[in-house]
Amino acid sequence: KDAVNGAGEAMRRSAAAAIEYKKAQQDLDDAVFKATVTQEKYKNQIAELLLQSKNRTLSEQERIELIDKALEIEQKAFNERKAIADQELSIAQGAIITKNNLTDEEIDNLKRLGVEYAISLKERKSVTDEQVQALADAQAKQLQLEGESISLREKALNRRDQLEDAANEKALKRAEDQRKAT
Repeated sequence: KDAVNGAGEAMRRSAAAAIEYKKAQQDLDDAVFKATVTQEKYKNQIAELLLQSKNRTLSEQERIELIDKALEIEQKAFNERKAIADQELSIAQGAIITKNNLTDEEIDNLKRLGVEYAISLKERKSVTDEQVQALADAQAKQLQLEGESISLREKALNRRDQLEDAANEKALKRAEDQRKAT
């Protein structure tokens, strides 16, 4: 009788997990649809602000403020892209977890070690190459997003530093000119 109850409980948990997985996938799809347009808007706003920051008729401080605004938008865009990438990773992990009845220890290892652990599960569970590939793609996407954001921030911060240096040089020159005038 206990074995029947245990099997029934496992089936109920499996069905609930499948429903949760399907809902998560639908939520992810909706988020991707929205983000497609929003991310392009962010890219255009950032590009426009960085272009404006090259306007030499503006003071260095005004140009720095434009770069800072671009960096704020980049951070917001990154956070939104990262949330989607995190959802994709969670779904890829969920597919492996629910379809292979992983133990709590196996779940922790999968989340901590990622693809490396998923590959080792192929030998003990019925984890498929497709599931491992989905997990690898999700992890790679997270790393790619971080790299893209770092690259853009580095360029913007380098430009910001150049403008600060130019502003400091002008201030020193003005102070020197005032000192000479007195």
